[in-house]
Amino acid sequence: MTEEKLLDVIGLKTYFYTLAGVVQAVDGINLDIMKGETLGIVGESGSGKTVTVLSILRIIPPPGKIISGKILYKNEDLMTKKESEMLDIRGKEIAMSFQDPTTSLNPVFTIGDQIIEVIKRHQKVESKEEAVKRTIDLLKEVGISDPQSKIWHYPWEFSGGMKQRIAFARAIACRPQLLFADEPTTSLDVTIQAQILDFLRDLKKTFNMTLVLISHDMGVIYEMADRIAVLYAGRNCETADRDTIFKNPRHPYTKALMTSVPRIGTTIDELKTIPGEIPDLVYPPAGCRFHPRCQYAKPICSKEIPIYKDSGDGHFIACHRWREIE
Repeated sequence: MTEEKLLDVIGLKTYFYTLAGVVQAVDGINLDIMKGETLGIVGESGSGKTVTVLSILRIIPPPGKIISGKILYKNEDLMTKKESEMLDIRGKEIAMSFQDPTTSLNPVFTIGDQIIEVIKRHQKVESKEEAVKRTIDLLKEVGISDPQSKIWHYPWEFSGGMKQRIAFARAIACRPQLLFADEPTTSLDVTIQAQILDFLRDLKKTFNMTLVLISHDMGVIYEMADRIAVLYAGRNCETADRDTIFKNPRHPYTKALMTSVPRIGTTIDELKTIPGEIPDLVYPPAGCRFHPRCQYAKPICSKEIPIYKDSGDGHFIACHRWREIE
């Protein structure tokens, strides 16, 4: 059966114009998302994961600006849409659960008010009572006990895990086809993390959604993702199916990520780390942005930007030397 492409991001560039200079946060990212899959996006902090997703939704805060690129959703370029058209798409067809529900949920409004607002904006409801009923049903679906009374509670009255569930309830209020989940398990204990991941699986299955999971936690990504896209310093490194990325990565950065993750059943004297730091994206290195930290770098790596292309079987990579080091 032929896979249907739901979203195709081509050559996306998003820069931030700051007093320190122009930050090239996303510099030519390419992503394709298939209908019904779970795509994991990984990379160190500063890789451009969240900025890429915010760009897709066209909610980049100032002083950021999308410079160029195409964002094809169902073969329609979102970059050509008016803001009024994007308001109809956000929340209804494409939704996002933000990284920290403590800051994304407004503390001065009840959780019910914040979900009801989304329902009334995108769905036909005859009365507030109907919107309230739908909100109570949503809270019940995401595992909030006694939703009839808690609907009028404020976000700060809930634990971190409950706030994360409330954020998901708001995101799925209109049954979006595509859901972005940005670091959904950050700052949660292991037990609550497992509950959130089980909840996401059930959510995806129940509503036949496509899920994009952003995380720095490789264990979470392995457990959830069908395919994985690896980003570094605002550019693509590698994209392939989950097992390939974990068992046979081809890009030096992906290899370094994999070796820096401890594995159950193995004994090591010292956990490996990636030398150096993410570069300053006001003055990024020329050529491959990973070359200053790469043990395989040659002169060409500091001069020419590697082309991101299919190396076979849908395994995309941007590296001059992957064939030699494989």
